[in-house]
Amino acid sequence: MSQKIALTVTPREAAGTGAARRCRREGLIPAIIYAHGKEGTPVSISAREFRPFAHKPIHLVDLKDAQGKTTLALMKSMDYDYLKDCVVHIDFQEVNMNEILHSKVALVAVGTPAGCTEGGLPELLVHELDIACTAGNLPEEITLDVSGVALDSAVHIKDIVLPEGVKCTNDGSLVAFVVKAPAVEAEPEPAPAADAATDAKAAPAKAADAKAAPKK
Repeated sequence: MSQKIALTVTPREAAGTGAARRCRREGLIPAIIYAHGKEGTPVSISAREFRPFAHKPIHLVDLKDAQGKTTLALMKSMDYDYLKDCVVHIDFQEVNMNEILHSKVALVAVGTPAGCTEGGLPELLVHELDIACTAGNLPEEITLDVSGVALDSAVHIKDIVLPEGVKCTNDGSLVAFVVKAPAVEAEPEPAPAADAATDAKAAPAKAADAKAAPKK
């Protein structure tokens, strides 16, 4: 199951770009909690409180308000400013433990492919999977054991073993992982012998023509 964290949220009265900038200047992260059939609720989160989780595969969050009410939510998206190295906005989706969620999770290849012993080059082509499952079955990531992949062989999405209760909604025919044979550079072809012989015969004839040419 995915790691679940707890965060304290504070209501935001104002929304919009200007209000979000003021929020960030105060050391807060602007966020919105969406719920089925309701308008999004603007809130803010302490940037310091969230910092330890900014680079972790967090999906489920208990959002606690000042009155002690807790809302289970799925982290739908997070906007990150890589120049300033900080989170600038988060979207949450309110959920319950029994409803079917649609989310993206990381696909992680583990093990050394058998084909690498023959000089093969491993490549993970799919880094995220689209999955459907209940909140209680939501994994942090999905691992793919590639130790048995031979040279010039591939693993398709339909071949990936998923955790119990998890369904992948990607096209099963897509290649997720492959071990390629190393490219062999073709050696340059030598010049044809016939052409070389022709050039050798032509050289004396050109020299003779040059001597025979009348001076002007």
